[in-house]
Amino acid sequence: MFLKPEPKCETGCTETTSEADATNTSTTASNSATDKAIPSPVSVTEATELLANKYNFKDSQAVIFDGWHSYIKDFSLPKKLLFTFYQLWDELESPQPVESDGLKVKYNIGFERFKNAYEEYFGTDEPLEKKDYTLNGIVEEIRYNADDNSFDFISKNGIGGTTTVALKTKVIKTEGTENGFKAIVATVTINQVASQNAKDFLGKSSDGQGNEYYNVPISEEELAKMYESLSVYEFNFTKENDSYKLTSITKV
Repeated sequence: MFLKPEPKCETGCTETTSEADATNTSTTASNSATDKAIPSPVSVTEATELLANKYNFKDSQAVIFDGWHSYIKDFSLPKKLLFTFYQLWDELESPQPVESDGLKVKYNIGFERFKNAYEEYFGTDEPLEKKDYTLNGIVEEIRYNADDNSFDFISKNGIGGTTTVALKTKVIKTEGTENGFKAIVATVTINQVASQNAKDFLGKSSDGQGNEYYNVPISEEELAKMYESLSVYEFNFTKENDSYKLTSITKV
């Protein structure tokens, strides 16, 4: 039975393909077309510059209060509103005290002015509404004023200073999408003081080429924190009105 040859067609024969084979062939071709990468319209260098210059997302930045270390973990509407507010900070008039609470102040911004800035950064996919918002940052809330079509940004008062915590980032690659591109970004959060422990100082070391380095090791505990913060994100940009807008961030 196993050695019986296949029957041969002698005359008037045509090749046939089973319905299943035809379906498999079609599916494979479709998958190949779908899996084909779209060339990115933006290079890694260009994406790095866009993030740094437009979004103030630099390769190294201090982490203090509200900032990118928080935005990338929860890229929600409140975070977008906080970001937009801080980009307008230098243009705002002096804050006024909140009458009901002397520990808070308010900044007033016209609705249209704030809306235009918000859409320049994040587009129109998630439109801004004329209503109150809860932000849960240093700026705690936004109150809409119908009488003059403006926002009051309610902020904690008397907060300032610097920090030793830093967010380090790098754009690894870019990929094209149907309406724009996505940037693959690696990040790590470190405390610069962690490596400056005098009791662990072990002297200098040399690389054999005339360069000497201070040997100040980072403790296992601090390294564990650093490893824990290692993350990779997809920053998704959509082209709108001839410019790219950051629409979403997804942790990989």
